[in-house]
Amino acid sequence: MFSAFSPGQITGFFKLHYSKNFLFSGSTGAGICISNGVETSVKLKSSQKTKFKIQINNQLTNDAIVSKFVARTMTSKLNQHYEISIKHYSDIPIGCGYGSSGSAALSLAYALNEALSLGLSQEKTAQIAHIAEIKCRTGLGTVLSLYNGGAHLRLNPGAPGIGKVLKFNSNNRIIATFTLGNISTQDILLNPAVPSFVNNLGQTLIQKFTNNPSVDLFLTLSRYFALSLNFFPYNLYQFMKLADRYDIVCSMNMFGYSIFSIIKSNEKAEFYNLFRKSNIKGKLIFSNIDNIGARLL
Repeated sequence: MFSAFSPGQITGFFKLHYSKNFLFSGSTGAGICISNGVETSVKLKSSQKTKFKIQINNQLTNDAIVSKFVARTMTSKLNQHYEISIKHYSDIPIGCGYGSSGSAALSLAYALNEALSLGLSQEKTAQIAHIAEIKCRTGLGTVLSLYNGGAHLRLNPGAPGIGKVLKFNSNNRIIATFTLGNISTQDILLNPAVPSFVNNLGQTLIQKFTNNPSVDLFLTLSRYFALSLNFFPYNLYQFMKLADRYDIVCSMNMFGYSIFSIIKSNEKAEFYNLFRKSNIKGKLIFSNIDNIGARLL
């Protein structure tokens, strides 16, 4: 069995970039990788025909379009056929703004590269995961972030090896976050009204952030971005205003009905009490910042 792990990722604000060459498509903007993520294991068995069995948290699925794309791409030029068992274990909510599709794609690509003895560099392997996300319209730039890890600003769009990332100091903070559900990234990326507004606003915030990147400015600009897009559902907005009274700045994950803050370790109990006080029925997660990025296990 071969295994790999990719952290999750929360994007605060961004600008979309499209290219006919998918390696150059992606996004610029700021985000942060979290220690919760997706672990993927792969087992091979010789077969008359190449086929895949995919599980997510021990449940068989036919809907893992990004994983299927990665697996088909990486087995397409083999001279031998395999039955490939793919098991994703995710401790981040799926489809809720934590980069689960990109995490699954990247950890699978790493594991398959080892299992199939393809001999690809980590950069080339990650590029396969990047293209999968772009083609399946489940993300734009997530894989570049996951590849690098940490609190980061994507300065140039594109796949690992093409896109450029600047890390900034996270000051040993932790992530406090919870989710109420998912938003379809595909629906947002296909909405013709979204790109122009997002890009104009995103470019302005990226320029402000580049001059003096910090955790506090990241939170402030992320919040402005989310409020400007008018994505905040009422109960998340109410929690954000409640947290303001305790000097805890929150924003919304792009894209998911999820909220996050970057807090000091001594604020963890206070955030937990705010969550309980709000009576929100969501999944609360406290996570460290992952500064390493995706890796083999």
